[in-house]
Amino acid sequence: MVLQHCKTFTKIMEQEKVPTIPLVTQTLYDMEQDMKAIVEYDDTDEVARDFCSLLMAKLFSERFPKYGTGNELNAFGNYLNPCCQGIHLKLVNKFDETKVKMEKRLDDWNKTNLEDTNEVTTESEETSEAKKLSPTELLRKQMEEKQQGKRKAGRSAVFDAPETALEKEMKRYEALPGADLGVDQLAWWKTNQDQFPLLAYLARVVFAVQAASSKSERVFSAAGNILTPMRSRLDPEKLEDLIIIKLNVKLLKEMGKWK
Repeated sequence: MVLQHCKTFTKIMEQEKVPTIPLVTQTLYDMEQDMKAIVEYDDTDEVARDFCSLLMAKLFSERFPKYGTGNELNAFGNYLNPCCQGIHLKLVNKFDETKVKMEKRLDDWNKTNLEDTNEVTTESEETSEAKKLSPTELLRKQMEEKQQGKRKAGRSAVFDAPETALEKEMKRYEALPGADLGVDQLAWWKTNQDQFPLLAYLARVVFAVQAASSKSERVFSAAGNILTPMRSRLDPEKLEDLIIIKLNVKLLKEMGKWK
């Protein structure tokens, strides 16, 4: 049961068709909560309980302290994940710090190309039906109740200067109800990019980074199968084309571009 959680985490992180950076902190938090439940369950075997406790210490204290939010991209991904909106950052007291870093990175990444955007006001109230909540959904509900009064109080105290365009977008973004877990995050940001152009730009940059090296390792493996001793004089551009076709032939077939 314990190793199943590790397997699930690995499978989530090695996905290729969905952004994985925004899933790191959320998945680590859910994993820790599930492991705590195993340890606290009375009928858990003693060996399994000891193994789970040791694994938790290694995983969450040494390798991924604070659910991996020490990594800037993981923190950005958690904030830009419309299902979370940074609730795990609040849990580890990194919410305001992450927002300040995002403001700086926005300037660094796109100093010359980004134009000022017009403020868009939106009001959205949705209610979700009662259901069994995951650890992240429970955390989100608790944070929403805790922050309900603060949302009406105005801008965050972390910003001393007049609000920038990004700060205004952040305020509107945080006021939205969280998206359902499992939502297509790329589609969500595409739908909302006119409302949050600066945050959508950050999402495109951050989500392009994969959390695991699985994909690059597959690319090297495919290259090794193509560039053999019998085909060692392939032109680099030709080799690159063959690798791209090899790795994307299934997708091309799905798109009707390959027969």
